[in-house]
Amino acid sequence: MKDYADDLVECLHDIHHFICQHLKVASDWMKAHYDQLANKVGFQEINTVWLYHPTGKRGKSPKLQMC
Repeated sequence: MKDYADDLVECLHDIHHFICQHLKVASDWMKAHYDQLANKVGFQEINTVWLYHPTGKRGKSPKLQMC
């Protein structure tokens, strides 16, 4: 009975290690793919951009104000 338990624990450790490796590979691929798509449009220091900074009205709840 002890051999079965030891084999089962070893098998579960091997499966856990295998899954962790594949999750790492998948995570790295998803990050690289996201970074490729997210960084297509970039700004340089010389670019002029609009800054949207709405100010709320005093006395009203911020939840009820239009942005």
